[in-house]
Amino acid sequence: MKKIFVTLVLAFAGVVLFAQQEPHYTNFMFNKLPLNPGYAGSKEVACFNALHRTQWLGWNEGAPTTQTLSFHTPLFNQRVGLGLGIVHDALGLTNQWRGNISYAYRPKIGKGHLGLGIQGSIISYEYKGSEALTTNPNDPIVSYLNSNQYVPNFGAGIYYNTDRFYAGLSVPTLLKNTLDYSDAGVTAATYTERRHLYFMAGTLLDLTEKIQFKPAILVKYIGGDDEGLMNGGIAAPLDADINAMFLFSKVFGLGATYRLGDSVDFLALYQAGQQFKLGVGYDLSLNELQDYSNGSIEVMAEYCLRNRNKKLLNPRFFF
Repeated sequence: MKKIFVTLVLAFAGVVLFAQQEPHYTNFMFNKLPLNPGYAGSKEVACFNALHRTQWLGWNEGAPTTQTLSFHTPLFNQRVGLGLGIVHDALGLTNQWRGNISYAYRPKIGKGHLGLGIQGSIISYEYKGSEALTTNPNDPIVSYLNSNQYVPNFGAGIYYNTDRFYAGLSVPTLLKNTLDYSDAGVTAATYTERRHLYFMAGTLLDLTEKIQFKPAILVKYIGGDDEGLMNGGIAAPLDADINAMFLFSKVFGLGATYRLGDSVDFLALYQAGQQFKLGVGYDLSLNELQDYSNGSIEVMAEYCLRNRNKKLLNPRFFF
C-alpha cells in the first residue's frame, strides 16, 4: 500500500506540478556554486566539491535524490573566478541533469571581494511516462510517453565576502522554458521552469579562543504567474533556512537549521586544515511527510588545493 501511495503521489507531483524544481541543500553554506555564480573563485584557491542527498528515507522507490559535483578557481590574480558544475536531481518519474559554467568578475571592495557572476546552463529533463502507475490506466492528466528534452538557460548573481562575512543574491535560472510531455488528448502534462531567487548571508564570530559561532541564512523565493499556474506551476511562498553552527578548535563543527514549516536539520562538520572539509546533515520532517519517511540525509566533501603563501588556516575556509 505504501509503495502504491508513493508512486501515485510522485507521478502526480512529477507530471503536473513539478513542485520541487530546484533541489535544496542542508549544507547550503558549503555548497554555494550551484546557487550563485558570483561565488566562483571566492576561496582564492582552486576547490572541488561533491554532495549527495537522499530525501524521505524509508520510501521504497521514487524519493528525491540529488548529486552535485563542482569546481571553481580564481584567475588573473584573484580578479576573475571560473566555475564548472554538474547537478543531478531525480524525483519519481523525472530525472534532471544540469551542466553549468560560471564566470565571476571579482573587484576588491573594502576588506573583501565582490563577485559579479553570470552562468550558462544546459538542462536535460527526462520523464519516464511508461513507468507511471495510476488507478485509471488512461488517466487524462498523466502522460504515459517517455521523453527527454534539452533546454538552455542562464543566470546571474552577486556575492560579497571577507574573511569573516559573506552575502549574496542570485537567480540561477532566468529563462522560463516550457516543456510539453503530452500524449494525444492530454493537455495538462506541461512543465514551466520558474525563476528561483536566493539570498544568502553568514558570518564567523569568536566566542572564546577555541569556540567560534557561525550563523547563516538562505532565503528562497520561487516566482509564478497566472499562465504558469494554469500549466501546473507553483508560486511558492517565501521560504528560509536559518542555521546556527559552533566550531570547536577550528576542526569540528556542530549545528542545526530550521527550514520554515518543513524540517529541523542537524549538521556535523570536520575541517582538516584549509584543504579538506567533510559535512553530514540529517533532516527531520515537521510536516505530513513525517508519517511516511524517516527524514533525509546529506553528505558533502570539499577539497581545496593548498595555498603555499598561507601558513595559517584562513577563516574563509569555514564558508
